[in-house]
Amino acid sequence: MSGLRHFIRFVLAICSGTLAVFVILWLSYRFGGDPEAPPIELRGGDLQVVSGSGRQTDAGLEVSASDQSGVVVIQGAVRPFDTVRYARLSWQLDGLSEAQELRVLWASAASRAQPPNRLLSEQERKDGVVDLTDETAWDGRVIAIGLVVVGHLTEPLTLNRLDILPKAPTQGQILQAIWRDWTGDEGWTGHSINFEYAGPGRTSFSPTLQVAVWVAISGLLYLIMCPPWRGHRNATPYVAIGLLGWLILDVGWQWTLVQRIDQTQRLYAGLDMIERQEAGPDRDFYPFLQEIKRHLQPGSGRLFILSSEPTGYAAGRARYHLLPVNTFLTETIDSGTSLHTGDYVLTMMPMSTVRYDRSENVLVIDGYRLPATLELSNPSLGGLFRILGES
Repeated sequence: MSGLRHFIRFVLAICSGTLAVFVILWLSYRFGGDPEAPPIELRGGDLQVVSGSGRQTDAGLEVSASDQSGVVVIQGAVRPFDTVRYARLSWQLDGLSEAQELRVLWASAASRAQPPNRLLSEQERKDGVVDLTDETAWDGRVIAIGLVVVGHLTEPLTLNRLDILPKAPTQGQILQAIWRDWTGDEGWTGHSINFEYAGPGRTSFSPTLQVAVWVAISGLLYLIMCPPWRGHRNATPYVAIGLLGWLILDVGWQWTLVQRIDQTQRLYAGLDMIERQEAGPDRDFYPFLQEIKRHLQPGSGRLFILSSEPTGYAAGRARYHLLPVNTFLTETIDSGTSLHTGDYVLTMMPMSTVRYDRSENVLVIDGYRLPATLELSNPSLGGLFRILGES
């Protein structure tokens, strides 16, 4: 009977630990924010008076007078955003009287002559927050947004901030996100099991961390229910909790491996080495690199790969695919680079500091001029130049 009680407490501990981790994840997704839709914060120069008179102060945008019709329009300078992600507006406005109306005004890409607006309730004015989710006109892509005050001013208004906030996720979206943490797969990444994370990036709780928290909480709960100072000194339940956590993590990892092996088989089965490269992650620039490799004769001069990110993925893969060509990665070329006649320069786009003067056959790199001929080019990838001499 004592063993059965211990087993029941063990099951209760791991179930309670599971519930606790779920609650932590739910709260994190509910209130942690979405990196893909961060709050749009408008301050200082982002706010301007469109109708009425005002100026910027240390406290914010100060509006001293309305227009002749008693209307003040304050607009926030925003980049267009999608109403699918954003629906709440928050502000801090001082000096508003009860006799004045406060409205939120916006214009979308689908708006016609008259932009839609919404009269704010007394509670919304007090809270400084409005949710526009249920507004039928809140649809599409918003290109402008602001506040409207109707009524002559009895004292200056000061708008300290205007924020556009993302929508709060629904229960279903939170559950999908938690499920995606364990079942989603971003493909081969080179990460070990300890750093593998297939979720959408909205929280910092990787599966490894989730399991570690679960093991800690479950072990603590069992310790509380079966304290060692009451004679419960068997370490087996704690070892079992740790092994169960490891098993859960490993099963998830094995499932991910099965998915990736199946994906790899469907993508590469039956292809030779060149066809695999053309179907793989380097498929956008591999053909151009092979064209360069065929163009460079054995014994050709050195090849300098000029990239804004010489330690980045694209530059490194370019160097790999060009083997056994003698290549050098660099971020810039100047008089100290020691280029010789017959050497080559491969510019990898985008490079704002590089241009080629066809009329004079001169390659200009951040002001440094090199006589060169354009051998090969790809508008989206870059160009191969043969050096004719030093500047």
